[in-house]
Amino acid sequence: MKKICLLLLVLAAASPLAAQTTSVNSEILPATQTNWLTDSLKQLFRLSYPVNYVYHYADKSGTFFCIFTESRDSIIASKDTFHFRIRAVNIKQDANGQYSKVWDMNDYVLQKDQHESDIGFWDQYISFEDLDKDGLADPLIV
Repeated sequence: MKKICLLLLVLAAASPLAAQTTSVNSEILPATQTNWLTDSLKQLFRLSYPVNYVYHYADKSGTFFCIFTESRDSIIASKDTFHFRIRAVNIKQDANGQYSKVWDMNDYVLQKDQHESDIGFWDQYISFEDLDKDGLADPLIV
Protein backbone atom coordinates (compact mmCIF):
# COMPACT_ATOMS: atom_id res chain seq x y z
CA MET A 1 0.00 0.00 0.00
CA LYS A 2 2.86 2.36 0.81
CA LYS A 3 4.34 1.78 -2.64
CA ILE A 4 1.05 2.62 -4.35
CA CYS A 5 0.62 5.79 -2.28
CA LEU A 6 4.20 6.79 -2.99
CA LEU A 7 3.72 6.14 -6.72
CA LEU A 8 0.52 8.22 -6.78
CA LEU A 9 2.25 11.02 -4.90
CA VAL A 10 5.15 11.04 -7.37
CA LEU A 11 2.77 11.02 -10.36
CA ALA A 12 0.69 13.84 -8.90
CA ALA A 13 3.78 15.94 -8.26
CA ALA A 14 5.16 15.29 -11.76
CA SER A 15 1.93 16.03 -13.66
CA PRO A 16 2.39 19.83 -13.71
CA LEU A 17 5.89 19.28 -15.06
CA ALA A 18 4.53 17.20 -17.93
CA ALA A 19 1.94 19.80 -18.90
CA GLN A 20 2.81 21.57 -22.08
CA THR A 21 3.78 25.14 -21.43
CA THR A 22 3.78 27.70 -24.17
CA SER A 23 5.36 31.05 -23.96
CA VAL A 24 5.36 34.18 -26.02
CA ASN A 25 8.75 35.48 -27.07
CA SER A 26 8.93 39.10 -28.21
CA GLU A 27 11.63 41.61 -29.07
CA ILE A 28 12.09 44.97 -30.76
CA LEU A 29 14.01 44.39 -33.95
CA PRO A 30 17.02 46.60 -34.63
CA ALA A 31 16.81 48.60 -37.85
CA THR A 32 19.35 46.27 -39.45
CA GLN A 33 16.87 43.37 -39.15
CA THR A 34 13.94 45.08 -40.86
CA ASN A 35 15.25 44.94 -44.43
CA TRP A 36 12.53 42.37 -45.24
CA LEU A 37 10.05 45.27 -44.95
CA THR A 38 10.27 46.30 -48.60
CA ASP A 39 8.56 49.21 -50.30
CA SER A 40 6.06 46.79 -51.87
CA LEU A 41 5.12 45.40 -48.43
CA LYS A 42 4.79 48.94 -47.07
CA GLN A 43 2.47 49.75 -49.95
CA LEU A 44 0.51 46.51 -49.53
CA PHE A 45 -0.13 47.19 -45.83
CA ARG A 46 -0.60 50.97 -46.36
CA LEU A 47 2.39 52.02 -44.26
CA SER A 48 2.66 55.61 -45.43
CA TYR A 49 4.33 57.03 -42.30
CA PRO A 50 7.96 56.38 -41.35
CA VAL A 51 8.50 53.12 -39.44
CA ASN A 52 9.60 53.82 -35.87
CA TYR A 53 10.10 50.26 -34.71
CA VAL A 54 9.04 46.69 -35.37
CA TYR A 55 8.18 44.14 -32.70
CA HIS A 56 8.73 40.49 -33.54
CA TYR A 57 6.90 37.92 -31.47
CA ALA A 58 5.87 34.29 -31.67
CA ASP A 59 3.17 32.35 -29.90
CA LYS A 60 1.47 29.01 -30.45
CA SER A 61 -0.42 30.35 -33.48
CA GLY A 62 2.63 31.54 -35.41
CA THR A 63 5.18 34.28 -36.02
CA PHE A 64 4.14 37.93 -36.09
CA PHE A 65 5.55 41.38 -36.72
CA CYS A 66 3.88 44.49 -35.32
CA ILE A 67 4.98 47.59 -37.22
CA PHE A 68 4.63 50.96 -35.49
CA THR A 69 4.61 54.12 -37.62
CA GLU A 70 4.24 57.81 -36.79
CA SER A 71 3.85 60.77 -39.10
CA ARG A 72 6.45 63.51 -38.85
CA ASP A 73 4.39 66.63 -39.25
CA SER A 74 6.31 69.41 -37.55
CA ILE A 75 9.86 69.94 -36.35
CA ILE A 76 10.33 72.94 -34.08
CA ALA A 77 13.48 74.94 -33.36
CA SER A 78 14.52 72.69 -30.46
CA LYS A 79 14.63 69.76 -32.93
CA ASP A 80 11.55 68.20 -31.37
CA THR A 81 9.25 66.34 -33.77
CA PHE A 82 5.47 66.49 -33.53
CA HIS A 83 3.40 63.57 -34.75
CA PHE A 84 -0.25 64.15 -35.66
CA ARG A 85 -1.04 60.61 -36.88
CA ILE A 86 0.00 57.11 -35.80
CA ARG A 87 -0.61 53.66 -37.22
CA ALA A 88 0.29 50.12 -36.15
CA VAL A 89 -0.10 47.07 -38.36
CA ASN A 90 0.22 43.51 -37.09
CA ILE A 91 1.18 40.98 -39.75
CA LYS A 92 1.63 37.22 -39.60
CA GLN A 93 4.36 35.36 -41.44
CA ASP A 94 3.24 31.93 -42.63
CA ALA A 95 5.41 28.87 -43.16
CA ASN A 96 6.03 29.87 -46.80
CA GLY A 97 7.34 33.31 -45.82
CA GLN A 98 4.20 35.11 -46.98
CA TYR A 99 2.74 37.95 -44.92
CA SER A 100 -0.90 38.68 -44.11
CA LYS A 101 -2.44 41.45 -42.05
CA VAL A 102 -4.02 40.32 -38.78
CA TRP A 103 -5.13 43.69 -37.44
CA ASP A 104 -4.30 47.36 -37.59
CA MET A 105 -4.97 50.45 -35.54
CA ASN A 106 -4.60 54.16 -36.08
CA ASP A 107 -5.24 57.39 -34.27
CA TYR A 108 -4.74 61.09 -34.81
CA VAL A 109 -4.62 64.42 -33.04
CA LEU A 110 -7.77 66.51 -33.25
CA GLN A 111 -6.49 69.65 -34.95
CA LYS A 112 -9.04 71.92 -33.23
CA ASP A 113 -8.25 70.55 -29.77
CA GLN A 114 -5.73 72.91 -28.17
CA HIS A 115 -5.00 70.47 -25.32
CA GLU A 116 -3.43 67.84 -27.54
CA SER A 117 -0.45 68.74 -29.73
CA ASP A 118 1.30 65.40 -30.28
CA ILE A 119 0.53 61.70 -30.39
CA GLY A 120 2.82 58.70 -30.33
CA PHE A 121 3.45 55.17 -29.15
CA TRP A 122 5.29 54.72 -25.86
CA ASP A 123 7.55 51.78 -26.61
CA GLN A 124 8.47 51.33 -22.95
CA TYR A 125 4.80 50.46 -22.30
CA ILE A 126 4.32 48.11 -25.27
CA SER A 127 4.42 44.38 -24.68
CA PHE A 128 3.31 41.15 -26.28
CA GLU A 129 2.84 38.66 -23.46
CA ASP A 130 0.58 35.74 -22.68
CA LEU A 131 -1.40 37.41 -19.90
CA ASP A 132 -4.19 34.84 -19.71
CA LYS A 133 -1.92 31.79 -20.15
CA ASP A 134 -3.70 30.48 -23.27
CA GLY A 135 -0.53 30.35 -25.38
CA LEU A 136 -1.52 33.37 -27.48
CA ALA A 137 0.09 36.80 -27.31
CA ASP A 138 -1.95 39.54 -25.71
CA PRO A 139 -0.80 42.91 -27.08
CA LEU A 140 -0.59 45.81 -24.65
CA ILE A 141 -0.06 49.07 -26.56
CA VAL A 142 0.09 52.56 -25.06
